[in-house]
Amino acid sequence: CTPQMRRSAFSNTAIGAQALPLALQPFGMPGCDLLVSSDATVLLVPVANAATWLLIVPHSGALQGVEFYSQAFGFDPGANAAGFVNSNAGRCRLGH
Repeated sequence: CTPQMRRSAFSNTAIGAQALPLALQPFGMPGCDLLVSSDATVLLVPVANAATWLLIVPHSGALQGVEFYSQAFGFDPGANAAGFVNSNAGRCRLGH
C-alpha cells in the first residue's frame, strides 16, 4: 500500500496569486492539474488498499454553508517523473 496525500482548501480558483487549475506538467506530472489551493494537507496511509479521511466538524450555526474543496494525490513511482498521480476535485458544503 502506498501513502496518499489529501489536500483540503477554501479555494478552487487560485493558490496565492496563481490561478487554478494549474498544470503540473512542469513538475513532472503530465496530464495532471492542481485544482484546489493548499490550505491543509493530510498524509494518509492505506490499510488493506483503502485510506479513510475523517473530518470532525463542530455543530455550529456559524459554519452553515461553508464550502471547502478536496483533491487527492497518490504515490505511483511508475506513472511519471514526479511519482504521483492526482484525483479530480470534490466540493463540500456544510449544513446542506
